[in-house]
Amino acid sequence: MLATSPLAYCGTQDVIRVALYARYSSELQNPRSVDDQLQLLGEYAARERARDNWKIVGTYHDSAISGSSIIRRPGIQALMEEAKRGKFDIVASEAMDRISRDQGEISYIYKVCRFAYLIRRLYHQASYRNEGDDE
Repeated sequence: MLATSPLAYCGTQDVIRVALYARYSSELQNPRSVDDQLQLLGEYAARERARDNWKIVGTYHDSAISGSSIIRRPGIQALMEEAKRGKFDIVASEAMDRISRDQGEISYIYKVCRFAYLIRRLYHQASYRNEGDDE
């Protein structure tokens, strides 16, 4: 569960600009996976729009590409370039491992975006899947 509103991380701007990111790993998986992830994230963003005025400003994805490295993933590379340009405030992904399976790269992505003062927090499904749970 989120302890505070995303506004606490994004400042006081009127609209919180959100980028959606989805990925599936191999050709053996269902290509619908990316569409399903983006639909789920879009539904979540719609709920947040009512509460905190989220606006989806971009969608990025990588299909049939391992999450073990960001080097050969054009979707995550484009997301990072747009982050450097200040296109969005928050990245939403179904799970952190959709962004990367490598903890060092997760840290790198967060650091690049955070130090550019562009992304205040990475949101992923684990943060909201259990909202309302007491565990």
